[in-house]
Amino acid sequence: MTHSENAAKAIDMLRRLRGGQFDDSELDAILEGLTEVFAADDINSLHVPEDAGEYRKGIVELISRIPDGWGRWISCDAGWYPLITELGTKLAAIDPNYVVHQIKEKFGTLRFYAETDAEGERLRHFEALIAATEEKSANTCERCGRSPAELHVSKMPPSSYGRTLCRACWRA
Repeated sequence: MTHSENAAKAIDMLRRLRGGQFDDSELDAILEGLTEVFAADDINSLHVPEDAGEYRKGIVELISRIPDGWGRWISCDAGWYPLITELGTKLAAIDPNYVVHQIKEKFGTLRFYAETDAEGERLRHFEALIAATEEKSANTCERCGRSPAELHVSKMPPSSYGRTLCRACWRA
């Protein structure tokens, strides 16, 4: 479907939503249709965080390395932007064509999933840089970038959620 056809389809579905004349199964179909219309374009767009600031160029470089269909965004706060952009620069020096699959927070630390064609010592160095950066994130505040920081776990139901924060950000 062309962009114009997708737009016309989305407008029609939005009109149906505004009209309010549908049952639950029709609502599900409308929402699924809207997701289909917007998902293909959206997932391949660059989603640069609004707070990227001085790290914008480095973040754009990183998320531009994510292949179509993976979703071009990062899932961490601004405190880790210096870590990921510095890592991106170092990895590009080893392999200018490396591919990023995901950059995210998981269990309170950074996860940086990337692929390279490097072999031998270059591959070991590539992997060591990623491991060292992920380890450094465990002591770096995800929100502001200060060290020391530590894992704080929220006990809010339905599940707990951990974040690595400095004392000031934890109190806030």
